[in-house]
Amino acid sequence: MQVLEAAVAANPWPLRRERAAELAERYPHAEEMLRLYQALTLVQEPAVQIPPQLSPSPSGGGQGGGAYDIADIAAQQILPGIVDVTVEMGPRALRDGVINVFSTADLTGLVQRWLDHQPLDPFETYLARASASPLLEALSVSPSPLAGEGKVGGGIICIPASWTTLRAW
Repeated sequence: MQVLEAAVAANPWPLRRERAAELAERYPHAEEMLRLYQALTLVQEPAVQIPPQLSPSPSGGGQGGGAYDIADIAAQQILPGIVDVTVEMGPRALRDGVINVFSTADLTGLVQRWLDHQPLDPFETYLARASASPLLEALSVSPSPLAGEGKVGGGIICIPASWTTLRAW
C-alpha cells in the first residue's frame, strides 16, 4: 500500500486519467466531462515541472506578500492549453464561455482574482482553477479556496461545480 501511495504522490496524473476512464465507462451520462478531464490532465501534468523555477515575487503578487508569481505562469504557460483542450473536447456551452473569456479577459488578473478568493463567473473560475491548481498542488499548497489553507491538494477535477447549469443552456 505504501508503494502505491508513494507512486501516486510522485506522479498522480496517470492514475487520475485511468480513474476518469473507468468512471466514463461506468457512467455514460458523464462521459463527455470525464473525457474532457482526462485531456485536461495532459495539459496540467507538465506544470509540476514549473515550480522549481519559481522564485518569490518581490511585489508579493497576491495576498500576504512574497507570493510566487503563480498567476502569471498559469496564465501564460498553462491556460492556453486549457482553452485548446476545452474548445476541442468540452460541451458547447463551456466552449463558448471559455472562448469569450479567453478573448476578452486579462488572464493573469483573472487567475490572480481566483487566488485572492474574489468572485468570478463559472467560466472564469474554470479557467483560473484549471490553470493554477497544478502549480499550487506542485507547491503543496491547497489548489482550492474551498479546501482550506495549508492542505495538500489531490485528485483535482477542474470542472466548475455549476457545469450542469452550463449544460442546460
